Amino acid sequence: MKDEKGQTLVSFALILPILVMLFALVIDTGTIYLEQKELRDGVLTGLKYGMKHHPNDVKEQMRALIRENVEGISILNIYIEENQIKVQAEKPKKQNFMQFIIQDNPDIEVIYTAYLDNNKWKIVKERG
Repeated sequence: MKDEKGQTLVSFALILPILVMLFALVIDTGTIYLEQKELRDGVLTGLKYGMKHHPNDVKEQMRALIRENVEGISILNIYIEENQIKVQAEKPKKQNFMQFIIQDNPDIEVIYTAYLDNNKWKIVKERG
């Protein structure tokens, strides 16, 4: 019995790095989810504004509205055709805890298209 006195400490020391990495992964996943949600919501806000004011040239107003709602957009493309509006937006991911393990840090991208079908607007999510 005297030889087993420190086994709990050794077990804790071996499991602690795994627990820390697990908590870091949970925090990173939550952060990325919130960034994607912010980008999606901002793009949808701009897209709905464009749908409401479609016959007019609203590309710059849409661009300003999306940039107002989303920080750090690196790419924002808006295509307006006769019965269709397409918005593509990208933003870089923020620095995260697990970046030293996962070297790839791609941007977050969202593409939404709204089209007029029988005088009703429909929104299609293509990516994001």
